[in-house]
Amino acid sequence: MMALWSYLDAIRNCFNLPWLVAEDFNEIVTSSEKRGGRVNHSNSGFGNWIDRNGLVYLGFIGSKFTWMTKKGVHEEIWERLDRALCSMDWRLLFVEGFMRHLPRVLSDHCHILIQL
Repeated sequence: MMALWSYLDAIRNCFNLPWLVAEDFNEIVTSSEKRGGRVNHSNSGFGNWIDRNGLVYLGFIGSKFTWMTKKGVHEEIWERLDRALCSMDWRLLFVEGFMRHLPRVLSDHCHILIQL
């Protein structure tokens, strides 16, 4: 994952423009973004990457968790893996923008919709 953060740093450094990135980052930042299973922070640098690039969370409406899997008969694991992050200059251009977590349909992830 470290290579991903370096790659995204390089892209960010190429442009001095308002920036929004939304995707399945496959990482949690805090233990509150997970329910069930063991909390395992891989220290991949995701939180550092967010801070280093001055990104803020876009905010969301819908379920707190965007991904779910079943481990065994009675154990479900829920995590917030899908998120939208933006630069402050992007946020100032689209002050009402947010991400909507749509219902999970035929996937273990919620679909996401960015609304401006």
